[in-house]
Amino acid sequence: MSFGVNFVVINRCGNRNIGVKIFGKPRKKRRIPYSNGDLNRLIDKVVHPLYRKNELFRVLDGLLHSIVEQDPLTSVKKFVRYNLPDLIKKTSKRKR
Repeated sequence: MSFGVNFVVINRCGNRNIGVKIFGKPRKKRRIPYSNGDLNRLIDKVVHPLYRKNELFRVLDGLLHSIVEQDPLTSVKKFVRYNLPDLIKKTSKRKR
């Protein structure tokens, strides 16, 4: 059984208090196993090599990145900027 006992240390300089520090039970930090950057790199390493197999993997790549970022507007802008031009080029070459 543990008790949440806090210790107070007052730094004094003459009659003035300089600072108060409270020591107690340290909080547990929530450990997130992967950052957004780590997840995006992982998605890129897995999905980018599959671009040559089928162009739908570009759409899957954009969808997975949007899930990680959780910002639909920014994700659509990035998809249009980075993936849509290549999709248009590939589909126009196939039609010829």
